[in-house]
Amino acid sequence: MRQDRHLYSDLYRSLCTQIECGYLPCGQPLPSQPQLCAQYNVGITTVRRAVAQLARQGYIRQPPGQPAVVSYTAAPRQYALAVLRRRADIADAFGGLGVLMPPLYAAGAQLLKERDLAALRQTVEQISPTMSQAQIYSCANIYFTRLLRPFGSDLMMDLQSDAENFLRVPYNPLARVKDPSLITAGQVQSFLAAATQNIRRGDPSALQRQLGQMYRRAGAAVERYMAALARAVGPLPAAAGEHCWFVSKGRSELYLRVAMSLLRRIGGGEFSGQKYLPSIPQLMRTYHVTKDTASRAVTFLNRIGAVQTLNRRGTVVARGDAGYQMSDLSDPLVRRRLQLFAQALQIIAITAPAAAAAVAPHLSASWLPRMQQRLQLGCTMHTDTALVQVMMGCLVALSPHHALQNIYSQLNELLLWGYYLQVSPQVLHRGHDWASSGAQQLLQAVAREDGDAFVAALSHNFNALYQQVCALLAQLPPLSAGPS
Repeated sequence: MRQDRHLYSDLYRSLCTQIECGYLPCGQPLPSQPQLCAQYNVGITTVRRAVAQLARQGYIRQPPGQPAVVSYTAAPRQYALAVLRRRADIADAFGGLGVLMPPLYAAGAQLLKERDLAALRQTVEQISPTMSQAQIYSCANIYFTRLLRPFGSDLMMDLQSDAENFLRVPYNPLARVKDPSLITAGQVQSFLAAATQNIRRGDPSALQRQLGQMYRRAGAAVERYMAALARAVGPLPAAAGEHCWFVSKGRSELYLRVAMSLLRRIGGGEFSGQKYLPSIPQLMRTYHVTKDTASRAVTFLNRIGAVQTLNRRGTVVARGDAGYQMSDLSDPLVRRRLQLFAQALQIIAITAPAAAAAVAPHLSASWLPRMQQRLQLGCTMHTDTALVQVMMGCLVALSPHHALQNIYSQLNELLLWGYYLQVSPQVLHRGHDWASSGAQQLLQAVAREDGDAFVAALSHNFNALYQQVCALLAQLPPLSAGPS
């Protein structure tokens, strides 16, 4: 979570960058306010403040009672410079999503039924040379969305939508090379037909390799285009302002992000020399949040036993025996949060082997003391919770791609909802032997700087936890329908 600016500022900067790069060209309607709320997972007040700032800065015009329209226009060279400032971000997005998405598509393909395969085949057969580029891309998007649909996961659909946004690059004719996004109907049809064959053969590894190669080739084509554009416009001047390419959808509530940030700071020993944690006013200033958001974050940390607020004195880091507060697992809101927790954990478990393989070359034994400390000083009573935070810390801190760091950080925030299961009777009396042995295997792999053992241990641990969570969720009673 960014601590140094307001939420609406992130949205403003993202839209500003898209307009300056030509992704949202002059004359095109801005997405509606409800669409922006859904795309960025923010409230209507945040959207209105961002849109109002765009209007004040002259990026859009908004006649009374009519949709906002982009009014910013610039010479092709200015558009090119704006895109080139994002060159590293775009290359990083291709690399990060090339690690994350192929395992998800391959795992989803294994869940397809015969009717789903028939729908895939029909999508491929619909592609024709008479289609526009937009129609061809729409068919491809439908195909990949169908691969994720068997999961029934909102987060999977979010990732699919985010991947589309991250990887669309506006074309500038100054490059004098082929638009990297141009592709023929025959090429798409041939590629998707080969993917369907891999699915029918029951070969998820071949499908994952094929899709990984797709991301690498697309990223290389975009980089060639960027290089040609850079040669055409000459040296880049100093950036006029700090803008950002697409901001990935925030998938957790704001107070939960504050709570997760505080948990990381506590786990890192930041407050070990202090008697009390920062006060509510201090948290408001640090995180640029309201009093209600800061208070909810502290209340949440009290509920999960991480901190203890002393009456009229302050908040301290809780002792290991502080305990948890029981929660009503029949509450629909609690169940929805548990669903998000399970969906986040499922994505992590599926992508862990590929992500760990990307992280392994950057692993060193110097991480060992830090990991041991966090396992020993975990803010919770359960070994598995501390172990998960250690593993997520590795994936976030050591990932070579900022896009992966961004996505895993957001998924990690949603893992906090797992505390509802930790305080349920089913879990309070369960053993956590797998977590203890899993922690030892992970520490041994790091101590030896053994990348293969690290990948195996991290993948096994996340899968073991996900299987345990699925078993626990299956034991929960169904929600009552309520009064009609």
